[in-house]
Amino acid sequence: MEQLKNAGGLRLIRKQYIVDSIMTYDRYVKHPLSNITFELEISKAFKETAEGVFDASVFYQIVDTVGNRTIRPERNPQLLTNDPIIINKVALQVQFLIASFRQNRLVGANLRERGIRLIALLQKEYHLE
Repeated sequence: MEQLKNAGGLRLIRKQYIVDSIMTYDRYVKHPLSNITFELEISKAFKETAEGVFDASVFYQIVDTVGNRTIRPERNPQLLTNDPIIINKVALQVQFLIASFRQNRLVGANLRERGIRLIALLQKEYHLE
């Protein structure tokens, strides 16, 4: 898209509403990037905090590498710390991640629908198959 804009390729499209639709879609594509950056920052912070709370040996027991699923532990595994501030920090980071995942899923679905509509518009307008 950047190459198309920088090379002046959009000028080849004579119908302004087509250019506007493409540019609008481009803006929607760029918006989720800030969400992804936030998600990466929270993921990194969570990993660092989780190292002091969760026992890695428990994770080895609950992750099924063959079936790619999680196996619920038979007992309630002991945490490495009982510090309520650290546990609260982990819980908040998990909630931020869940909210970010949900938001990104909604944005992705919306972006997909917009992309489908844009493709349909281009196919109709330029008789593409």
